[in-house]
Amino acid sequence: MNDLTARRFTISYIFALSLIGLIAITTHFVVDRIARHQQIFAAEINFAGRQRMLVQQVARQAVEFSTADAVTRADVVRQMTRATDELEQAHKALISGAALQGVELYQSGNVDQLYFEPPQNLDMQIRAFISTAREVLAASEQGPEMVKTAIRQLETSANGGLAASLETAVSVYEREARDHASTLRQILLAMLAVLLATLIAEALFLFRPLFQRVRKQQQELHDLARTDPLTGCHNRRSFLLLAEHEYQQVRRTDGTACVMMLDIDRFKNVNDTYGHAVGDDVIRCMAGICLQSLRSADIFGRLGGEEFCAILPNTRIEDGRIAAEKVREAIEAAAVELPDGGQLNFTASIGISPLNKANNSVHQAMEQADANLYHAKNTGRNRVSGPEEAQNDDRTN
Repeated sequence: MNDLTARRFTISYIFALSLIGLIAITTHFVVDRIARHQQIFAAEINFAGRQRMLVQQVARQAVEFSTADAVTRADVVRQMTRATDELEQAHKALISGAALQGVELYQSGNVDQLYFEPPQNLDMQIRAFISTAREVLAASEQGPEMVKTAIRQLETSANGGLAASLETAVSVYEREARDHASTLRQILLAMLAVLLATLIAEALFLFRPLFQRVRKQQQELHDLARTDPLTGCHNRRSFLLLAEHEYQQVRRTDGTACVMMLDIDRFKNVNDTYGHAVGDDVIRCMAGICLQSLRSADIFGRLGGEEFCAILPNTRIEDGRIAAEKVREAIEAAAVELPDGGQLNFTASIGISPLNKANNSVHQAMEQADANLYHAKNTGRNRVSGPEEAQNDDRTN
């Protein structure tokens, strides 16, 4: 990953995290706002309902005042005074939005219409009711006969128009609470949807490409660790690991395989005459021919320099000789283009050896194939040499 790409991913990652953080903070404030508004609406519903109860209480105490004796009348007056004061305090808070019992109340257009416009004009009704109650209380020392009309007005309001208007007020507060909570919930759901969409977008357009890039780089590093950089085939370490695995497979199944050692003939002369660049071209050409000629299941690698090795699974020595001859002929027919426009032909010697449970190790089989390779070189090069050739030479000698 180059510096520009890394910087781009970093900026995208910071932006995504910032967006998630912003959504999370905003969601917190929305949830907090929902909680506070629910508290406000609950308080308003409670105060509106309490107004209705206080109106009925004041009217009932006014009636009790009219029938009470001199001993109990003072207690009734105190209770009626306290209820009237509380009713007035709650009313002022509801119409002004002032704090009441530690809660800052909320005033809406619907509430204003209910309290200050016909047909309810609830503010006027409650003020008239409180004024009448104060009139009754002011005449308490003169006796109930002086305020019988006022007491009847209180009783009529508490059981008639004022009671109905207060019931309507409670309904308005409850409806507004439901509507407001529904709106805030929709906002919260929308923000959660944005958050989910952001997370999905990050997964698809940020983390997924980043994961793919990292996985690709891991694969490239893995390939570099096991691939010969000049030819693209297995390097020595990778080849020996695969060869050992094939040897263990042969031992477990009592199978057989064939080891093929290959070496370019007179390669030093190529380097000395044409230079190492041409020598590299010859090595690449040799590897390409082998990879094309061998089976996909065969294991092929460069051991070093101009020396290669192949493991042919499930292959008898006779079939291995046929495969080796095919490779040798393809190499002999190939040519490398020289810088001056000419062509360079080259050959290779090949040694083969069986790989089976008779071998103590895969290295032993490779050493036998390597010995047969040098037998091929010593007997003229550009040929395949196996156990039969070595045995024939031993008998001849």
